[in-house]
Amino acid sequence: MFAELVVTFTLIYNTVLIGILVGRPWQIFSFETVLTKVVPVTATAFFMCAQLAAWELCGAPPQRARAEPTFKVTRTPADVLAMMSTPLFLFIALFVQGVMQVVSSPKVRTLIVTPAVAVHAMTALYYVGQVFGPSCTLVTHWPLAQAAVNPLHYALWISSVSSQVMTLFGLGRALSPSSEPGNGELVATVSHRRACIALLSVEAMLWFGALGDAYQGDERVNLLAILLSFGAFYTLLATGLYLPLLECYRRERTSDDPGRKRRATSYRFVCAYLVLAWHCFPLIWMCNVLGWATESQVEVGFVVCDVLAKFLPPSLYLTVATAE
Repeated sequence: MFAELVVTFTLIYNTVLIGILVGRPWQIFSFETVLTKVVPVTATAFFMCAQLAAWELCGAPPQRARAEPTFKVTRTPADVLAMMSTPLFLFIALFVQGVMQVVSSPKVRTLIVTPAVAVHAMTALYYVGQVFGPSCTLVTHWPLAQAAVNPLHYALWISSVSSQVMTLFGLGRALSPSSEPGNGELVATVSHRRACIALLSVEAMLWFGALGDAYQGDERVNLLAILLSFGAFYTLLATGLYLPLLECYRRERTSDDPGRKRRATSYRFVCAYLVLAWHCFPLIWMCNVLGWATESQVEVGFVVCDVLAKFLPPSLYLTVATAE
């Protein structure tokens, strides 16, 4: 039931994104509404449905918990689940901190970067599910790999990275004095289309990545899926990370405010930091595929990557957006 709901969510969401991208009249909300409401709500709802679908599958009796012949389901080892409690409490604390930052600075432009708070909420929900709910994974295709494939982790990354991408676009809007929620045009602009490309790249990167890891059929399918996943990853870096931050940098450099001019170089640092942090995920994946790490080490590596990618950036976004 919930698996079908996840598929329905994905089809509707992608149809809207593609419709905006090709210039069809699908842009029924302003860009600010998409930033502050549509993407965070959709991403959170998508992830919650994926969480329920995973519980539905993992909680089924063994004879019903079998996937298609091209995928093999296995239970998550207890030692892997035991290490999930620490990041759970960390991301709960980060979520509370983010909410307090927004509440303590009741400015209109603060709402533009609220997707950052949704990132912490979804990540905390993921670790809640790992600690307290039934958990299972898919057997990896790669013979040397020690860690299995956790589809729910991929669902988390789809939701959280999409929210981070919209936060980066929102950061540029927050720096523009003319940008206020509700005043955006309903016509798709270059920013709309670039955001759509970035959001579609997120999904392509992670769906193809999961397929390349877990598919048990023809190995050429795995290799093609991994190549497409890496292609989408670098498309995402260009459209969803580099270009929005470059726009922020240029806007600050051309400002008449000396303080904003001094802060301009910080966007280069943020860009470099995020590029390095986001490359940690494929690095850990590669270590697993080559058999250079145990299952516990891979899981710890992904937890560290989650912290690096989601700990500093949201706090930084909120600080910049609320600064005078």
